[in-house]
Amino acid sequence: MRIWIDNTGLHTAARCLEGRASPSHEYEIRSLLQLATLVIFGTKITLNGFEDESLAQRSREMLRTLSGYGISEDIISIQPTTEAEYALACKTATESSISDLEETFNPAEYELLGVAPPEARGPYMTVKCHTYL
Repeated sequence: MRIWIDNTGLHTAARCLEGRASPSHEYEIRSLLQLATLVIFGTKITLNGFEDESLAQRSREMLRTLSGYGISEDIISIQPTTEAEYALACKTATESSISDLEETFNPAEYELLGVAPPEARGPYMTVKCHTYL
């Protein structure tokens, strides 16, 4: 399975690998777990190259870090991407997922049980939700 990703999850996963993940922001840990899942089950992961130079530098640094763990460019690499290609990919993803979203998402099934700032609630927040596979 070939997978095309943006830099958000990659950069967030990098914070975990660097030991800089915030305990109150478990999405960083989830990003690392998602990246690990993609590496395990994907045949090729391509990071879109539509980003400014500072983000591109950070992406290259992350790929070097992953290389140190044995995850080489034949598994994950950066593909130069134009604005038009990126826009088409976004449009295509939206069009292909909108019908699934309309059929499966019911906002009444999600009930927030408690809200507090991340500092006050610690590393966990209780949320009732359903997962569709």
